[in-house]
Amino acid sequence: RNMPVAAAGGVALGLVIPTVDAGLLTALTGVVGFLLAIAAATLNQYDGDITQIDAVIVLLAVVIVLSTSVSAVPGSGGSPLVPEKTPKTVDASLTTADQRIEVLGSIDLSPQVRFTVDSPRPSYWRTGAYNRYTGDGWVRTGETQSYQGQLALPPGSSQSVRQTIQTRQPMSILPAAWKPITIEGPVASQATVTTQGGLIPRTSLSADTEYTVTSRLPLWTPAQLRRAGTAYPAEIDETYREVPADTGNRVTQRTNQIIANASADTPYDAAIAVERYLEANKQYSLSVSKPDGNVAESFLFEMDAGYCVYYASTMAVMLRTQGIPTRFVTGYTPGQRIDSNTHVVRGLNSHAWVEVYFPDTGWVRFDPTPAAERRSTENSRLSEARQQNTEGVDLNGSTPTPTPNPGDDTPESGDSADDTGTTQTPAGQSTTTSAGTATNGDSTDAVAQTPGIGVRSS
Repeated sequence: RNMPVAAAGGVALGLVIPTVDAGLLTALTGVVGFLLAIAAATLNQYDGDITQIDAVIVLLAVVIVLSTSVSAVPGSGGSPLVPEKTPKTVDASLTTADQRIEVLGSIDLSPQVRFTVDSPRPSYWRTGAYNRYTGDGWVRTGETQSYQGQLALPPGSSQSVRQTIQTRQPMSILPAAWKPITIEGPVASQATVTTQGGLIPRTSLSADTEYTVTSRLPLWTPAQLRRAGTAYPAEIDETYREVPADTGNRVTQRTNQIIANASADTPYDAAIAVERYLEANKQYSLSVSKPDGNVAESFLFEMDAGYCVYYASTMAVMLRTQGIPTRFVTGYTPGQRIDSNTHVVRGLNSHAWVEVYFPDTGWVRFDPTPAAERRSTENSRLSEARQQNTEGVDLNGSTPTPTPNPGDDTPESGDSADDTGTTQTPAGQSTTTSAGTATNGDSTDAVAQTPGIGVRSS
């Protein structure tokens, strides 16, 4: 009788752990209970007595010891059951091919070069998008499909840009500017497409792997987004507006207050208001204690500081309480530009941000993490690594810091800059580009999304 019951329980546990519906305590309790049930049945079958319980105790001890080094879900890249003494790096926790992102506590930055990008314009190099918020992390739902050629274009006007990426370390991701349309090179046969429109490889890429992605960068103006309305497609409406049932009403109330104070009467203005509120009222820090319960709610009301995962999660949840479709996105900021086209991207450039959906435009990036504080932390970590002669930190031309291109050293009003002083035009301002043009009649002043913190144009 015990064996079928234990088997049924084991199967159930095997289903809920990978789908992240079972936490650490549930998983460990289930494993221990499973072993006890088998032990009880075995002792009963062979007329064992209490003196043989020592064998069961030894077995349980082995399970607990292994849990200090084995991930809860094999191959998931998840944290060990007993936390490691050394904080995990941001990119190790964010920029993987995993279907789940767990919010962690204190974390570190890796200064090592992950990949280089040859592209005529900098971008956020996107690696994944997640639609389901669990309260302590994010999950990407839906099935991946094999890459079969050109992917769907973004709605509305867009601009074409090609990027050639070369890995410098083994990676299980395919970084690219949003929105990727085609991928070329040997990895194309191994590429899969997620439900959210991103690219991930079937197997890890080795160092020095090269591939080329053509992306279409959405073009838009603030005026277009303000009049975009809320006629969301059914699949967007159903997938990107849900919040956990235990999300407190105070999150909705605080968001309502922020939006009212900003006189924001469109989803676009609401997004800007929430983005600016988090930037202004929370400090950037990698040394935090992970809160119990709903992370976004805790960050909004109980925490003074956090890093990108906390900012992005909180902004996404706040906007969802207003019925605005959002998703949590991971990847890398542009990195260090060492010539007109080449960008060196390190582990410390790993980042998380928010994408908000607008009808007739698609997904638009917002980044509530304070840029200056983030860059200061990254630069300090990079300087420290160089002083310690850490391997893999620089390539030819990336040290100490290349001379900025003319005009790059002084950002214009409202602009932000990457760690090399490269000017980044805020979305919504006009700029002259050499690749692509707007295609609809009212996009004369529209620009493709460029790196920066949110949208600064009124």
